[in-house]
Amino acid sequence: MDMLSTIREYVKSELIGDAGINLVGETPLIEKGLLTSLQVVDLVLFLEERFSTYIDPEDLTEENFKDLSSIVALVESKEGAS
Repeated sequence: MDMLSTIREYVKSELIGDAGINLVGETPLIEKGLLTSLQVVDLVLFLEERFSTYIDPEDLTEENFKDLSSIVALVESKEGAS
């Protein structure tokens, strides 16, 4: 499973609680109220564990977590920095 699919499935099943919701890379997660700030923290913990990376507190911005594509780009940038 690729990174986008892995993150999508986690968000759908663990955070939103609706595996049937249709999420694409550009679905606005925060703007549409699909993720709360506490859910973003849970997501960060998942990303760090699953992808063996570290998300800096400065990276916890709405821009970086606005949609799945932005989240993937953030994680990939952290992997490249390692």
